[in-house]
Amino acid sequence: MNTVLALAFSSDGHSLLTAGADRTVRLWNIALPPPATVIRRICRALGRDLTAPERSTYLPDQAPHATCPT
Repeated sequence: MNTVLALAFSSDGHSLLTAGADRTVRLWNIALPPPATVIRRICRALGRDLTAPERSTYLPDQAPHATCPT
């Protein structure tokens, strides 16, 4: 297993560059799921809705309402 010392996302969000302790540099092609899928997964993992401070921190462009489906 290699320790990652640095990482950077591309401006389009489709690639990730990592630099390891063993002096390797890797380029990863990443495909992120749609935001709605990510929110459902977070809600399921938490087992609760996001608090108002969490919503304002992580979803600042969203209206202040319940985030997780009931």
